[in-house]
Amino acid sequence: GGGACNCGTIYKLDSAGHETLLHAFSGGADGAYPATDLLADKAGNFYGTTRFGGSSNAGMVFRLAPDNTKTVLYNFLGTNDGGAPQSGVIADRLGNLYGTTELGGGKDAGVVYRLAPDGSETVLYSFTGGTDGNEPYGGLFAGKKKELYGTTTSGGTNGLGTIFEVSSKS
Repeated sequence: GGGACNCGTIYKLDSAGHETLLHAFSGGADGAYPATDLLADKAGNFYGTTRFGGSSNAGMVFRLAPDNTKTVLYNFLGTNDGGAPQSGVIADRLGNLYGTTELGGGKDAGVVYRLAPDGSETVLYSFTGGTDGNEPYGGLFAGKKKELYGTTTSGGTNGLGTIFEVSSKS
């Protein structure tokens, strides 16, 4: 929440605890409800996701530049490409971003995706909601051999979630 429409904000705190507003989401095409930490790069850009908003109200991936200019990098459609990202993104050395969406995919059980620097998205895995898991909520962890690890909130053998591994290559 927060901001003029209660759609969320990006802010910074200095060492004395003073808050500076960097961006207030307005909902709609601008995005709404960022729900996770931001990823910072060496150039001072921040990368994140919003759970809703964007062109299809299915969330987005964005970049906030050091001058506070926000750029939408990808709008989720909420279909096979995924929707409602609940976690942030991680990056590789080539500038690809990786993340999960809670919804979307072939069975509407969420996806693991890669977003290339040119803005093209690749679904690396589409959950079925069965023993492979359902609704990946948390962020990803990258292994040493380009594998990605994460968790789901439900599904699995006992219906209580899974820990999964997916290749970052496709």
